[in-house]
Amino acid sequence: SVVVRGFNFSSGQAEAELAKIKLSKLPETVKRFKIPKQSDGFYSTDGKLHYDVKSAKLFYMFFYRGEFLCLDTNLNLLYKANTIDTVRTAKVTFGPYTQRMVNGKSVKSRKLLKRLENVNRSITVEGDYIYIHSYLKADNETKEMTQKNEPIDIYSIKDGKYVHSIYLPRYFGKRLRNFRVDKNKIVAMYENRVNIVDLKTN
Repeated sequence: SVVVRGFNFSSGQAEAELAKIKLSKLPETVKRFKIPKQSDGFYSTDGKLHYDVKSAKLFYMFFYRGEFLCLDTNLNLLYKANTIDTVRTAKVTFGPYTQRMVNGKSVKSRKLLKRLENVNRSITVEGDYIYIHSYLKADNETKEMTQKNEPIDIYSIKDGKYVHSIYLPRYFGKRLRNFRVDKNKIVAMYENRVNIVDLKTN
């Protein structure tokens, strides 16, 4: 079986959900989990899904609000946790938009008025900890610190409680794109380079 993120349009608008699909000659959706929405079911629910093989748990991190979810493989919610960033509501601002179709008819819709601001960028799990790449400057961080480093906030896999933070240096000004943790090493991926950082010495 596999777990995927998709959208349900039964209500007339897109609503994000996770679906567990049993793979066979005729694939069957055996369980659905509706991702909690805020202002809308598309942008406010956008995020990254991560599966940890060792704990057999699924994690869903929101891009535009400081929250993440932990579920079991049957899509039962185990807990919802807040990141240390204080953004609890995705800042999505819509405005009216009229789209003209090929046949000449007009369809009223809406569009984003402001660029969405990332709160979290990526997530990975290793052992007893969840690692989340925070994309916002914290109140106790200087501008110079955030221009040279990327904060990684660490949470307990047991209940999602905050543990501590570490910093990965930017590579010649390039921002961190993704990362993985393997025991005591972090594999950090930049625009065209991969760096390996030893957590025992950094």
